[in-house]
Amino acid sequence: MAEIISASRRTDIPFYFSEWFMKNLRAGFLKIKNPFNQREIFISLKREDILGFVFWSKNFKPFLKYLKEIEEYTNKFHFHFTVNLHPLEIEPFNLNFKETIKTFEFLSKNYGKNSLSWRFDPILFSSILPFEEQIKNFKKIINCLQGMTGRCITSFMFPYKKVKKRLNFIEDATEKKIEILKILRDEAEEKGMKLFLCSSSPLVEGVEPSKCIDSLSFFGVEGKKSPTRKGCNCDFSLDLGSYGTCKSRCLYCYAT
Repeated sequence: MAEIISASRRTDIPFYFSEWFMKNLRAGFLKIKNPFNQREIFISLKREDILGFVFWSKNFKPFLKYLKEIEEYTNKFHFHFTVNLHPLEIEPFNLNFKETIKTFEFLSKNYGKNSLSWRFDPILFSSILPFEEQIKNFKKIINCLQGMTGRCITSFMFPYKKVKKRLNFIEDATEKKIEILKILRDEAEEKGMKLFLCSSSPLVEGVEPSKCIDSLSFFGVEGKKSPTRKGCNCDFSLDLGSYGTCKSRCLYCYAT
C-alpha cells in the first residue's frame, strides 16, 4: 500500500539533509529508529510505495536542485514552508529574507499555490518577542507572499519543560491568543489566504483547525486520521526524520 512520506516533522531534511535524503531515495528504502521505543523501522521508498511527499522546512533552497529527480518517483508534493522572521535570540540561524521569498515564489510557480502552506509559527508569548512585533512581521511576510499560496498555518508555542528553560514564557495569555488570531485572520482574508490553527487553542470564528497532512486535499486519496499529539488532525504518514538532529537550534522547538 502506498503511503505518504513526511520529511520531516522531526528535523529539517530539505535544509540540512537533502543529500542524505536523495541517497536513501535512490536506494529505495530507509531504516530509522522509532523515537519512542528505539525499534528499527523499515520504510520502502520505491515508486509504487509512495503516495506523495510532504516536505517541511525553513529553507528549501538547497533542496530545489533535487526536485526534478524526485518527480521521477512521484510528482505529488506538499511543502510546509516556515517563514516567521523571529529574531536571532530565538532562531540562531540567520536566513536571508529576500532569498526565502524567492524560493517560495519558485515553488509556487513550478508546483502551484495549492502545493504550499505558509507556516507562521509558532506564535510566542515571551518577553524576548513582543506581541506587536509578531503582528508587524506577519504583515511584512504576507505582503510578499500574496498570491503564492492560499493557506497560512499558525500555532502557539507549547510550553514543554525543555522549551520553558530556554525562554521566558508567559503562560496566561488566552486573551492575547484570541486577539492575535483575529488580527491574523483578518489580514489573511484581505490578502486572499485562509488561516488555520495547528494543535492549539483557543478556537476563533473563521480560523479552522489545521490538518497539516491531509491525504485527500494533497493527494486525492482518503486517509486515516493519525494524530501525533493532542489537537492534531493529521492523516497517517511515515516520517523519515530523527529528533535532536536539526542544526537550526531554535529555542522554541520541541524536536531539539
